[in-house]
Amino acid sequence: MSLWIKGATFQQIAAAGFGIASASGAWRSVGRALARIPKQEADQAREAQRARLQAVRMLLWNQASADPIRAAEALIKLEAREARLLGLDMPTKVAVTDPDGGIPLETIRRVMERVDRQMVDVTPGKLAT
Repeated sequence: MSLWIKGATFQQIAAAGFGIASASGAWRSVGRALARIPKQEADQAREAQRARLQAVRMLLWNQASADPIRAAEALIKLEAREARLLGLDMPTKVAVTDPDGGIPLETIRRVMERVDRQMVDVTPGKLAT
């Protein structure tokens, strides 16, 4: 956790010798650590991340004249990251559909089987044993 707060990348955390094999493993580990720490410490970690984002933002603004398109693209990504960090984005809703936008028949079949099993359990007059 201390490496992440200091600005280490997930790849650097994985390579630091804590028994984490990959960057994705480091990402999961940091996520678990964040979930366990008290709110005040989580707020401090978020504030440290915001300070790093602000430093990058200032660097991009100062160098924007050299390549304004690339700077704008980087700033958009930075703003998106900051919005996620602060919880400003609306939750993303994901729906499984077939290529035409419909629900796959296999999914419908599994849902209906589950409903059928639950209906058997609540049939009027039937005593649960």
